[in-house]
Amino acid sequence: MDNVMVAFETLHSMKRKGKGQQGYMAVKLDMSKQLNKAKTSIFFSSNTKKATKDYILTLAGTCSTSSYEKYLGLPTLIGRSRHAAFKGILDRMRSRISNWKTKFLSQAGKEILLKAVIQALPTYCMGVFKLPKSLLNEFNRVMHHFWWGHMNQEKKVHWVSWNQMGKAKGAGGLGFRDFESFNLSLLAKQGWRLIQYPNSLAATVFKTKYYSKSDFFQAKIGARPSFIWRSLCAARGLLEKGSIWRIGNGQDAKIWNCRWLPRPTSFMVQSPVQGLSAEARVTELIDGDTKQWNSALVHGTLGPEIAEIVLKIPISVTGARDKLIWTETKDGEEESTTHALWSCPSAMDVWNQGPTVFQKSSNNAGDFKSLVEKSSASSYQDSLELFSVTAKGIWQRRNRMLFENAFTYPSQVARQAVDLLESFKAAQAQPKNRTQHSQDLFSIWMPPPMNTIKINWDAALSVAKNRTGFGLVARNHQGSIVSTKKLSSGGVLEPLLAEALGGLHAVTWAKEEVGNQLWWKVTLRL
Repeated sequence: MDNVMVAFETLHSMKRKGKGQQGYMAVKLDMSKQLNKAKTSIFFSSNTKKATKDYILTLAGTCSTSSYEKYLGLPTLIGRSRHAAFKGILDRMRSRISNWKTKFLSQAGKEILLKAVIQALPTYCMGVFKLPKSLLNEFNRVMHHFWWGHMNQEKKVHWVSWNQMGKAKGAGGLGFRDFESFNLSLLAKQGWRLIQYPNSLAATVFKTKYYSKSDFFQAKIGARPSFIWRSLCAARGLLEKGSIWRIGNGQDAKIWNCRWLPRPTSFMVQSPVQGLSAEARVTELIDGDTKQWNSALVHGTLGPEIAEIVLKIPISVTGARDKLIWTETKDGEEESTTHALWSCPSAMDVWNQGPTVFQKSSNNAGDFKSLVEKSSASSYQDSLELFSVTAKGIWQRRNRMLFENAFTYPSQVARQAVDLLESFKAAQAQPKNRTQHSQDLFSIWMPPPMNTIKINWDAALSVAKNRTGFGLVARNHQGSIVSTKKLSSGGVLEPLLAEALGGLHAVTWAKEEVGNQLWWKVTLRL
């Protein structure tokens, strides 16, 4: 999409250029093995003189293009009537469903046609432009009429509203898209790319033209902007609601005007402005020397309730910039245990491979705890054990996909869960002597290879003292302690986050000791 956005922004700028002595031109090339002049055209800016145009066209041996032609299937310039510019999509929709063969489709066949064909037709266009609301409503109307069997002038009763049919199947609908919401979602995705990839060609072009001295969220629409820029601005509200700042050095996020607190639903500081200016950045609450929160200033500025939340937020010890992150899942649903392990489509694919007791239709719990309790009450012990192992497999499958980009087939996950459970039961049935049992209860420290230092660490939390402590120990391949280190920081972190921060301290410690002759090779272990 970057090429499309840059091309259309270029054509818009050239169309606007009506003054000046120097004209501009854009060349549309069609090349396979060699230049095809018959399909090559040149677009000139409005201020280009006719004599100059004729000379260039004669020299190139090609023709001039108008603003009414299409580029990559999209209209190059959008006039006042945006409805007319995109009406061709509506005509294609109607032609697809007016085919005589569609009259003999069952309801299941109609659902597949609407979702796989009709809903896909405007997707490419909606990824760049915000289509008129009137046109989007006509898209919905065409689908609605087709579903209920309208033929020519014949009208039939719509027994269920289109809004209800647009809900997910788990919520009593059929999962049809609402085109207006889908349009904004696609545009928000393009806006998110401008934020996350500021060095891309599209981001560079838009920043130079529209927000050279600010950022994407603070940019103004400006005078005579392109239709693409207007479309992207229309989706900014959606991005603001779904994103949050992850604090690094605090230089980008504002204390009172940005979403940066890990506290739903506002994620913003609600206390009145005091002590600092309304435009103050989060970095002003951080001690520059220790790179830790200035506890006294945080309490005095934000109050005890918010200060308790802020002091638990880790700060980058390397001075990394603040980063805008997405708080929702890719499909817009809130990420939760229930969603990750049960209700999302990828998890449902795995459950559908298991016993019928695990099918989605059998349980509709609001949270995962209720789901487990309901399964416990209605299932046998064996089914509950398989439920637990399968849930673990789904979680591991999700993590492999997110962090390693490795896909595992749902049937494979379900089969592995059965095999793992059987192996576990077989191992439990075998008798164990006392020594083996003792070794299972306690973790055995494994020495590193020769000439290697191994660092182990752990974190401890003290709610009473409101501090987090870290202990690190370095040992050689013989198990002898080479060095130890302890640290502490203010605030009580989440246990998992505390362990991760301990790992960071271990890495930092190893880097500091690299010059030591004994520390030339280091391995880390929690």
